[in-house]
Amino acid sequence: MTTSVIVTADDLGLSPAVNRAVAALAGAGAVTATSLLVGRPHAEAALELDLPIAVGLHVEFDPTLLATASHDEIEAAIEDQVAWMRARGAVPTHLDLHTAALYGLGPEATRPGGVLVEAIAVAARHRLPLRLPRRAPDSAGVGEAHRLAVALADDSGVRLPETICTDPRPTAAIDGPDDTARYYADLVATLPAGVSEIFLHPADVATDGLGAKRVWEYQLLRSRVLLTVLTDTGVTTTDWARI
Repeated sequence: MTTSVIVTADDLGLSPAVNRAVAALAGAGAVTATSLLVGRPHAEAALELDLPIAVGLHVEFDPTLLATASHDEIEAAIEDQVAWMRARGAVPTHLDLHTAALYGLGPEATRPGGVLVEAIAVAARHRLPLRLPRRAPDSAGVGEAHRLAVALADDSGVRLPETICTDPRPTAAIDGPDDTARYYADLVATLPAGVSEIFLHPADVATDGLGAKRVWEYQLLRSRVLLTVLTDTGVTTTDWARI
């Protein structure tokens, strides 16, 4: 089996800086997918870019809703975001969620157990692949929940990537653009056979809490260094339709 990777520029709609970066990268063939934050002020402008790549839905929740809502209310919140895209003529190519929300883990988590069941149900209803890796993530405590979720996704006909990877380090822990490039080169060396996803968070200027990290990831993609590493290691690029 060959090794393929979806190269995703995340957080479309977050800001003009992110929108410009994703548009430039998509136009240059440097990424194969993005995901849209429909609740952000610049989401409408992002859809007007008419990007030549897969555009998925990056699901977000109000923290209070996430902590207190019923199963049906969580499903409805995801469905509302799918409907927002469809009403504007954009059919999402996949669903993705933050790990903290999906599994209910980490300091940002507000819902024990996460929203795995609800996310899988919506993905199955719309026949969308889901950013849920077949191989368990490194986060402690997800083993059994992850195994059950993958089994549920398979039973529901939801397509999943083999693994997903990104640079989780805060900006302060990264020693500039060369360190960013080394980190992603090392990630490429760990990709298993099948289809995986590498997702980055590019922007052409630093405007939010990730600061320079977004700019370094934009430079990495725009320079095509990551694509060169993939080619040199025999990894092909693909998109969510190929899962």
